[in-house]
Amino acid sequence: MTVSKTKNRMLANIIYYLRIWHRTFPAGILLILLSVPLTILSIYYQIRIPQLLIKGIECGDSVQATLLAILYVFLIMTICKMLMEICRTKLMTRGSRPMMWLYSVPVHDKIFSMPYQQLISADVQNQIVKLESITTRGGDGGPIHFFGVNFSGFLIALTGMAVFTREIVHINPWLLLAMLMSTVLHLVYGIYAGKYTERNMRERSDSEKKERYIIRTVEDRHYAKDIRLFRLLTHLKRLFRVYHDEHASYLKKESNVQAGSVLISALAVFTRDVLAYIYLTHQLLSGILFVSEFVYLVALVTHFSMWMNHIAQNANDLIIFSAQMKQFRAFIEMDTEENEGTLAADTVSSQPEIVFSDISFHYPGSDKLIFSNFNLRIAPGEKLALVGINGAGKTTLMHLLMGLLTPSCGRIMIDGKDSRDFIKEEYYRLFSPVFQDITVFPESIAANIAGNDRVNKEKLHSVIKTAGFSDYVHDLPDKERTKLVRDSADSAIDLSGGLNQRMLLARALYKDAPINILDEPTAALDPLAESRMYEEYDTMSQGKTSIFISHRLASTRFCDRIILLENGEILEEGTHQELMKNKGAYFTMFEAQSAYYQEDLCEEYHFMPFSEPLKSLKKGGIV
Repeated sequence: MTVSKTKNRMLANIIYYLRIWHRTFPAGILLILLSVPLTILSIYYQIRIPQLLIKGIECGDSVQATLLAILYVFLIMTICKMLMEICRTKLMTRGSRPMMWLYSVPVHDKIFSMPYQQLISADVQNQIVKLESITTRGGDGGPIHFFGVNFSGFLIALTGMAVFTREIVHINPWLLLAMLMSTVLHLVYGIYAGKYTERNMRERSDSEKKERYIIRTVEDRHYAKDIRLFRLLTHLKRLFRVYHDEHASYLKKESNVQAGSVLISALAVFTRDVLAYIYLTHQLLSGILFVSEFVYLVALVTHFSMWMNHIAQNANDLIIFSAQMKQFRAFIEMDTEENEGTLAADTVSSQPEIVFSDISFHYPGSDKLIFSNFNLRIAPGEKLALVGINGAGKTTLMHLLMGLLTPSCGRIMIDGKDSRDFIKEEYYRLFSPVFQDITVFPESIAANIAGNDRVNKEKLHSVIKTAGFSDYVHDLPDKERTKLVRDSADSAIDLSGGLNQRMLLARALYKDAPINILDEPTAALDPLAESRMYEEYDTMSQGKTSIFISHRLASTRFCDRIILLENGEILEEGTHQELMKNKGAYFTMFEAQSAYYQEDLCEEYHFMPFSEPLKSLKKGGIV
């Protein structure tokens, strides 16, 4: 996996995120900028009111003049505070919009465009968990959720210090130096805390991912029966506690580091304020300052000290924000480019030849070869069966064929054309797969079959009928417009396993690609239902190159050729009759399965073994 080459420094990450604000919440940038002068003016006039009152008394001004001056200042202060609170409220309530857009659009655009092989890798899955944690779970989402408020606070503190530094220096330069030293100390610790948080995020991602997997499993109603009937709840609770405690220990360590930042901040504020109060009190008692000046300067030093503290605190938040933004940018800017060719799907015949030439493959992060120098030719229009035990490499081989996985070396040829020479989307058009895993989208039956809302109704009704699905669809109130996935809408329904398989068959028929791939689509069905379904698949495969994968050998007897895979190698191949005649591994597996399925059918459908009726008839004197 190639990561972004961007250094992702804090300033670069702030600018990057402000661009997102400009795109999704442009008014937010104006609110951030407006909050700066409004807050500074509000604070300035707030500390001026006591000074004006005392100065009026000191100078013997009239009550009316003093009250009017205070009223004028109070009015400006109130307007500024009111506008400032509006800005802050808007930033608080709508400031998460850019982050949600960042997660919803660029992140998921990257997921949609990412090659399948890269998407299923452990590194990418861990990164997705981190981004989900930052965005939707709260987790450490604070700094990025409240970026607008934090950034405006940082700008306010910087501006306030810049405006009033001259007055602090005028009081005593050493006082400013003491304030700066305490702030630097706080800032240095804040940098350490931010780096620690970034490292902590990386280290806890594994336990966090496992904890969330268990939560999703327990929440998913599809697992509810198994969890209860197989008494898995106690086991899942135990695992959840283990992963939750691991995750919590990381969060506790992080919170302790953050608590240290708060403690240092409190000590720094205490030191600055004590020094400032002692010095100003000495100046007042020495007659150097008037009471009005003393009141004003004490308030000014207090706010100046607070701004310095905010700079350190906001800098700490921005460091954590930058660490989180680094996670987003590393994912979004990840290199996912594939070398695409120029060939289109229409350059392939309706019954293409398929050749695997010296294919080797291992999954990312593993050195174990699934295939090593594997070779296979599938003739045009051939019906090929791949059989073998679980883990033999059948599904992996089909994923390689369909371009979902990329061979470590070797070539896959379609009608003599290298699969890498095709445009990716065009290459996908060559295949009509029916997988064992049932994928149903929360859309209408028609959209699930056609793959979009633009449906050719005549073609749709034809494939529904061919798939043996029409009687059921016709009886539904909304027919093919019926929504699926019950959790997605009040009127939505769930289909049974058999009906789902028929809908997937209709989906494959609707696509009408030149290569059919059926990867154990009937594994959940009983032998009789499977046999009927495979007869329909046989009809569907006429005039196409078809590959059938099944762990039930009897279901694939109609195929032109059967290949028995074991550990990524061809153990035996031939027609069903040839393999049975050879009495090798295929023969042994077939005989074992035949005995098992015959007994299973007898029990399930109350059939007698084929030998039993003859014995019964003889006992009754009929034969």
